[in-house]
Amino acid sequence: MTVRIIDGIKIGKEIREELRTEVALLRNNGLVPGLAAVLVGNDPASRVYVNNKIKACESLGIFSKLVQLSKETTTKQLLEHISALNQDDSLHGILVQLPLPKSIDEKTILVAIDPAKDVDGLHPFNAGNLVLGNNSLKPCTPSGIIEILRRENISTKGAHAVVIGRSNLVDGPTDWKGMLPNYWIPQDPRTSSIRLAHLIDDVFELVSGGASRADVIPGHEGDPDLYPVWSPTELGDALIQA
Repeated sequence: MTVRIIDGIKIGKEIREELRTEVALLRNNGLVPGLAAVLVGNDPASRVYVNNKIKACESLGIFSKLVQLSKETTTKQLLEHISALNQDDSLHGILVQLPLPKSIDEKTILVAIDPAKDVDGLHPFNAGNLVLGNNSLKPCTPSGIIEILRRENISTKGAHAVVIGRSNLVDGPTDWKGMLPNYWIPQDPRTSSIRLAHLIDDVFELVSGGASRADVIPGHEGDPDLYPVWSPTELGDALIQA
């Protein structure tokens, strides 16, 4: 098998078109999906991320509410906002943009979100159900990668996967190691092994090690220059998700 680079952007556009139809059906039946995004502080990257989510909601017909708070916001104050969002019936999902300012207890905030509205899947209730293979809200990025694999008819049976990057939303033990048998390809519980590469030294070590033997390489570093270090010969029959 030759190296295959999947066009995730193209697939993403296809999914959005499907979602527009699904959202329109919900709205026609009197249900307007709603998402709240909470942004604390003025981190430029976080602001871009949240703004993109709001724009995506608008393009799909989803109601969105942006809660912008100063970096001086306390844990107690943020908890009050989370409580109000939990009780707002017009909102079906809550996203608290991470990282939060160091003065805020992040774990306390994540636990305070209603598990039924925890769209990032970071509440212990959802993370635990994920590991157990039970139905729950799942982290978006791994879910997106899995959806891409499904749409490309790629089985992970017996596969060796190398995940490049560092984030609880993408490559934490819960997201990948814990959920592979039950979640990556639910009908195929024999997915075999997972390798995480967090540091740049790990990434380049994988050129002569793990990545050269990998079948699937999900990466979320945001730096495309990391990936050309592997030639098709070095990768063998690996698959890069782009």
